[in-house]
Amino acid sequence: MFVEDVTLENDNEARHFDGFASVAGLKAEGQTSLLSQLKGYDNLRLLTGHAVQHLLGSDTDTRQIAGVMLDNGQCFTADTILLAAGAMHSPRLLQDYLNVSGLSDTLPVAKLVGRYFKRHILTAMLTFSLGPKTDALRKTTAWFHDRFPHSSVQPLGFSEDVLTTLIPRIVPRFIARWLGKRAYGFFLQTEEGSHPDNRVVAKNQTTMGLPKLDYDLKRLVNAKQEHVQMVRNFQSTLSKAGCISFTKSIPLAGTAHACGTLISGNDPQTSVVDAAGKVHGIDNVYVVDGSIMPRISRVNPALTIYAWSLRIADQLLQPTIIKKGGQ
Repeated sequence: MFVEDVTLENDNEARHFDGFASVAGLKAEGQTSLLSQLKGYDNLRLLTGHAVQHLLGSDTDTRQIAGVMLDNGQCFTADTILLAAGAMHSPRLLQDYLNVSGLSDTLPVAKLVGRYFKRHILTAMLTFSLGPKTDALRKTTAWFHDRFPHSSVQPLGFSEDVLTTLIPRIVPRFIARWLGKRAYGFFLQTEEGSHPDNRVVAKNQTTMGLPKLDYDLKRLVNAKQEHVQMVRNFQSTLSKAGCISFTKSIPLAGTAHACGTLISGNDPQTSVVDAAGKVHGIDNVYVVDGSIMPRISRVNPALTIYAWSLRIADQLLQPTIIKKGGQ
């Protein structure tokens, strides 16, 4: 996403966009569009360098969260808590609190917190052709195919210099640079479905370690099959166009677009948050990250997450709407 067309006049900037930061400040990224603008607000304080370690319960009612404790022992209180720690740490924080408060034995949502973890099945593809690639904008589109309804293909957004570094060091650099000029990078991704046993499990309260991920792609047979067939089909199509391609599966450690784990819905028996984003059974906690998504779709879910968080923010400014949604 570009702030203005001047980006096109800067070849280096034009070829490094989307997920890549802009040293010239030409892109509508988080630093430019959000963080730098927050400095002007007197009623907002941005704290960095310390993670939220615990949710703190109210002294009078365990179904209300009084605030948070950071990993350095600092505590902050508020009437309303917005949980946006991501699909792995949001359930970790909520699981810890439910266990400590005893609500894990009484709230129906407790058995669902952390479950239905989902991500995209990803394969990276490097494709070479005989002719050099001269286009500047390499990540402006996505391809879909009716045969693969849960999958998509998009360019990586890498140009010659980055692609050259992806070629094994055993290849002489002058050859690598020659190949880099003739290369395209692609991400092939598939929505992997949703399985309750793919989940995030909080570590023991005394260890305070990172959450554990219990995930097995074998639980999602249909999605795995679609992804394999889609990769083969795309590779074959490129071959017919005179290109040779190499692929590499992205392992769990390279997970992108993690979602689920605090899925939304109207029924506390089958979901964790309601239509207003409020945790079922907790009076003042709203989840505003990708944890709430019951599906991930076949493309980057960022815009959907943004839309959800903006919707919850609008509702927080209208108490009557929140009350209705909370019911």
